[in-house]
Amino acid sequence: MLTAAERTAWANLCRGQDRYRTPFLHPGYTEAVAQFLPSIEVAVCEVNGEPAGFFPFERLASGVGRPVGGRISDYHGPVLAAGVEWDAPGLVRACGLSAWRFSQMPAGTPGFQRFEWATSDSPILDLSAGFERYCEDRQQSGTRLIREVQRKARKLERERGALRLEWAETSSEVFDRLLAWKAEQRRQTRSPNVLERRWAHATVEILNRTASDEFGGALSALYAGDWLVAAHFGLRTPTTLHWWFPAYDPEASPYSPGLILLLKLAEACAARGITQVDLGKGREMYKDKFSSGSVPLSEGAVDTRFLRAGVQRWWTVARDRLRSSWVHSPMSQAKARIRWLRYR
Repeated sequence: MLTAAERTAWANLCRGQDRYRTPFLHPGYTEAVAQFLPSIEVAVCEVNGEPAGFFPFERLASGVGRPVGGRISDYHGPVLAAGVEWDAPGLVRACGLSAWRFSQMPAGTPGFQRFEWATSDSPILDLSAGFERYCEDRQQSGTRLIREVQRKARKLERERGALRLEWAETSSEVFDRLLAWKAEQRRQTRSPNVLERRWAHATVEILNRTASDEFGGALSALYAGDWLVAAHFGLRTPTTLHWWFPAYDPEASPYSPGLILLLKLAEACAARGITQVDLGKGREMYKDKFSSGSVPLSEGAVDTRFLRAGVQRWWTVARDRLRSSWVHSPMSQAKARIRWLRYR
């Protein structure tokens, strides 16, 4: 259990460096998951008796460490004071782990660079100059998607009633409807639904009830008249909203309600001083069109078993080459079916 001083120090490190601005690296996220997974631990680095770094991880029965929350973690890794660099293998051994695997750690984390096998990006909406400037910049880049979404929003409003975004929805009915839509979406696409796991569902419920100035859950809802069209649950800090669990009423699909919701949320974020919407790692078309920047992420492992580390690195490189090849599309479909069979 962290002391109050240690928790404050961790939160201050996140607040003071852009590298750690994501809500997933805030202690509030780890604390929420730890309420339901007793295997969560945090290593604390001290310099001259003061906390200078925190390394949260989940200990598996095999002795391997993984990110806190596994699949629901969109960012992970150590949080370090400026100028601090850990010896990654020494850290893993000191934690009593044989390895620590990561897939979405901020690229270039001091002490971990040589253990990065592959890189990717998390697209973002940069709202630092305001919402109108963001829209202008996207249109000047050549994308027509924002204008198309705005046109569909006007059509939805004409046909079904005035659009209204509830930034902080408190209705449990809306939250339950969102999770039901998301579960149905996963069934339709035959993709795994991590929220079917009791601990994950309970974690999201706890986060939905977490609200402070520095960190919390963010349940938002889009209405057309009295019709709940779409909803989103994400995590927020004073500067960042992380796009996490969006879903919409299938009846509204001709209007592209999810994209309307995203655009309305971006406008609401800018009005509240939030300067970044992080869309999370992924290759969806809408992310390419909406994003005005990205956060570089890395994948790899710190593994004290050198032979195993070499095999895993070879597999990661081979997988990424396959994804970029002409056979990627059918292989992705096969992978989705296999995952569905595994988790159904």
